[in-house]
Amino acid sequence: MADTYTNPRGGFASLYDKLQKEECNISCFGASVTAQKTGYPIYLHKKFSDFFNLQHKMFQSGFGGHALETSVVLLNKYVVLNKPDICFIEWTTRPVKFDDDSLVFKYLEAIIYQLRKINCEICFIYLGLDDQSEEQKIHNSETALVFIDLFEKVAVHNEIPSINIYKFLQDYKFYLQQKNQLENYNSLFRDFVHTSENGSNFYGELLFEFFLTILRKKKKKNLKRTQTFLIPDNEYYQVKYLRILPDMFLNPSNVKVGDINSSEFGMCKFFEIDTDNEIRVKIVGYKMLNIWAVTGISAGIIEIRSSIGTFKHQIWDIYSHYDRVTSGTIYSDVKFTPNEEISIKLTNLDVDYSQCTRKIEHPENIMKKLRIIGLSYL
Repeated sequence: MADTYTNPRGGFASLYDKLQKEECNISCFGASVTAQKTGYPIYLHKKFSDFFNLQHKMFQSGFGGHALETSVVLLNKYVVLNKPDICFIEWTTRPVKFDDDSLVFKYLEAIIYQLRKINCEICFIYLGLDDQSEEQKIHNSETALVFIDLFEKVAVHNEIPSINIYKFLQDYKFYLQQKNQLENYNSLFRDFVHTSENGSNFYGELLFEFFLTILRKKKKKNLKRTQTFLIPDNEYYQVKYLRILPDMFLNPSNVKVGDINSSEFGMCKFFEIDTDNEIRVKIVGYKMLNIWAVTGISAGIIEIRSSIGTFKHQIWDIYSHYDRVTSGTIYSDVKFTPNEEISIKLTNLDVDYSQCTRKIEHPENIMKKLRIIGLSYL
């Protein structure tokens, strides 16, 4: 069965002996389904430790409210430092529609570059996503199948093994429908993507079974992996992070400072402004800009001005009934003047509160705020 849902490609030759002889670092890197407190990494970790009878370490690097475009910054800050021996990469549960498919290749190959530099094995994993749910249609503008296909193109070129739980679940759901046992499938999920505790255990066991299938197909230890990427001269692994400071504001005396305790990032300092203030910052030179902010009920739409024009970016999203740290891409694959000053300010533009996954009482009374944490750029 496992052969239907796995593709070994280059395999995990360097891990075959290592997992049986010494404690290894295992990382699960992805979106909110990877971040769940009782998520699949916990059960996957138990399977690793029990099977090999060693206390392998699991690093659960999941980030709710984030997508592939900020993954390189997250990788550098929270994954690479743990020096994983293997990294399971899961970002297809947060599919995003890019104007150019090559952006997906750039982000993924930047991740591959950074992980291979520290001799970390890589496995792409594709988890379940209900493409037909209304919640998913609002949240994402791309289907999982299209996104998975782009990941697979990168996997083929770079000889990355992959595990397709998404396909397995489609077949499993069809099987249970024929037996009138669809409740067994529904019990795996809390919503269109996040798993119940039962579902997390189900994922953990499946992933480990499929991982072992690939591991046992050792391939050659001297396998010469490709030295060329799909996107030549890819610079996306060089993305940098810029912390916001008080002197970056037009009116520093009219800035409130606060902290938010994030389950993914720990304690984060933010700077809060209203519509009568703005951020002015010079960045050495970039062609991509992401904003890191607190997303909650008071989040709204910001305006970014630069020499190439004025852009709008909505920070508020459908999960904004509670505060959390998120990031979003303002510019991507656009070349700017080096050392150019940009300005960022909050607008009074309306957002559609009816799309929120929880009912928001009296949205007309909401006072919008921008609570910014930092910027990442290339």
